[in-house]
Amino acid sequence: RDVTGTDLRNAVLAMAAADAAVTLATGALESSNVSAVGAMVQMIETSRQYELQVRLMQTAERADQASARLLSVSG
Repeated sequence: RDVTGTDLRNAVLAMAAADAAVTLATGALESSNVSAVGAMVQMIETSRQYELQVRLMQTAERADQASARLLSVSG
C-alpha cells in the first residue's frame, strides 16, 4: 500500500505521543544508512571470491577427468 505524507506524519506523531522524548524535525534531510563505497568494495570482494571458487571447481573437474583417464588406461 502506498503511504502518503499525511499518513506517515500521523504515524510519526502517534509514535511521538507514545514517547514524549521523541521530537519531529521538519525540513531535516535523512541520510542513507548504507555506505555506497563500502557496499561497492564488499560487492567486488564477493565477486572475486566467487570467481576464485569457480576456477577451483574447474581445476578439480579437470583433475577428476585426468585421474579417470589414468584409471581407464591402467585398468
